[in-house]
Amino acid sequence: MDVADIYTRTLYDASRLYDTNSPQYLAFTVILALTFMSDRQARTVIAFTKPVSEVSKPLLSTTFNPPGANKAALVLAGEVFKVCYSIVSLAVGGQLLANLRGERILRASLPAAIYAFQNWSSQIAYSTLDSVTFNCLNQIKLVSTALCLYLMHGRRQSKEQVIAIGMLVASAFLLQGSPTNHGAGLGNRDPAAYQTGVIASLFSSAASGIAGTLCQQILQGESMSPDELNFTMSTTSVVLLLATLLKDPSNRDVSLGGPAVLFSSWSSTALIPILASAVGGICVGQVSASTST
Repeated sequence: MDVADIYTRTLYDASRLYDTNSPQYLAFTVILALTFMSDRQARTVIAFTKPVSEVSKPLLSTTFNPPGANKAALVLAGEVFKVCYSIVSLAVGGQLLANLRGERILRASLPAAIYAFQNWSSQIAYSTLDSVTFNCLNQIKLVSTALCLYLMHGRRQSKEQVIAIGMLVASAFLLQGSPTNHGAGLGNRDPAAYQTGVIASLFSSAASGIAGTLCQQILQGESMSPDELNFTMSTTSVVLLLATLLKDPSNRDVSLGGPAVLFSSWSSTALIPILASAVGGICVGQVSASTST
């Protein structure tokens, strides 16, 4: 029995421990499907999954996230899922041991830290903005990406692209000025909370462009596969987030009871937005590896 058979059997047995309608069963099924699908199947799934994931994340987060949940803990859970997926995928391909090297993790540490900040900012924006406003503001990441491409690669945008980016910026300013028109899905939120969400969303979009450009440079210029990059980045993010949670003076309960305290009030449905976000992140890596800047 080779390593692929061992991991397949392990995941299959684990999935059988849960009811077929449970989020845990869905998680194991997703891992199996993403690991063993063919390249053509993967491209088809990615083309559909990524936009659906992006659009649904704000709604799923506001619906299923535990009230008052620590934002860094939500990001941490998603990164742990991506680490598990990457380990399985690399082990099946016989590349796991080759990637347990310090220089690979160090190479991905900067985009990993930026992505961790982006995800944390996104969690704040999810909790204070409705899905329409967030998704519109989130498109500002195209501005950040275009700027980073120009500064890092000298890549200029066409006139049509510049016009489209300008329209996105204009729509973001229009949305920012009307907190009362976009809060129906979240109840009556005060203007201060709305402004906090807007700022967090803009920071998230800026970080997304920077980290995305760095990741694409690594994927296309240094012969690193998407699974390798996911593994190194997610591992680094987990370490950074754990260090932040344990060292934060405001998290006294974590210092006394350990990281498990952060998840004590969670229900199984909290995994739904976490898995949606993690799968979307995995899809980004696959797309970046197969497209040009």
